[in-house]
Amino acid sequence: MSIISSLKEMKKRRKQEKYERNKLKKIKFFADKYGVIDYGDYNLQNTSDEGRYLESLKQTILEERVSMLGEHKLDTLRFCTEQCLKEGIAGDLIETGVWRGGATIYLAGILKACGNTDKKVFVADSFEGLPPPDAEKYPVDKGAKHHHRRDLAISLEAVKANCVRFDLLSDIIICVKGFFEASLGNANIHTLSIQRLDGDMYGSTMTVLEQHYHKLEVGGYLILDDWLIRGAREALLDFRGRMGLSEELYQDFSGVFFKKTMKTDPPRSRSSS
Repeated sequence: MSIISSLKEMKKRRKQEKYERNKLKKIKFFADKYGVIDYGDYNLQNTSDEGRYLESLKQTILEERVSMLGEHKLDTLRFCTEQCLKEGIAGDLIETGVWRGGATIYLAGILKACGNTDKKVFVADSFEGLPPPDAEKYPVDKGAKHHHRRDLAISLEAVKANCVRFDLLSDIIICVKGFFEASLGNANIHTLSIQRLDGDMYGSTMTVLEQHYHKLEVGGYLILDDWLIRGAREALLDFRGRMGLSEELYQDFSGVFFKKTMKTDPPRSRSSS
């Protein structure tokens, strides 16, 4: 390796290290500010055939980079799903914002390993990237530039191809294509046990909450990936305040999750609340 290449690599590494340090500082800051709790050890069982399969699946997802989620977030996904299955919580699973499909693959793998054939995994995404911000309707999103990121525009065909690679594409995976405001309202979703939000923006996050949080069963889990992104964080906090939700928030590395403890009705429109 040349001296110039070595210097570039060193600079890149230092930049990444600085980014990770700043992320940890943000995690602590928002945990202190909003009382987010460290759940502790999930006690995932990896000694059975099913557990070994899921641990191997997780590591392969990480190695092949079909997900932006790190190990902790995939563990959270498994913990929440397994708890729902153990406790008999009715309802399907949904991921809103899927990128290359890694979390969807893991959810399908968890259901397969646990022998569940009743639940479906809804996969909601535009598969064309994020929408431009609607700053008039959602002022928090003013200036958001997510729609310029072409690396987030992963096609439906590419996501399905990744599911095939892991031998987990089946009729339990239901793809809902389109921006959330237009697509989710027409989706055939009745009850949910897992609701994973990864829409980055206030508008995308609030749309999912308004349209489908009331379908999340008591005992089910809501997982927000983008807790460190202002738009998504404020959408969740605003919705919880508006609906009178007080469940404790648990840390999911740079995300949060909570277990639903009370039945909710569809929310009133923001203009009338």
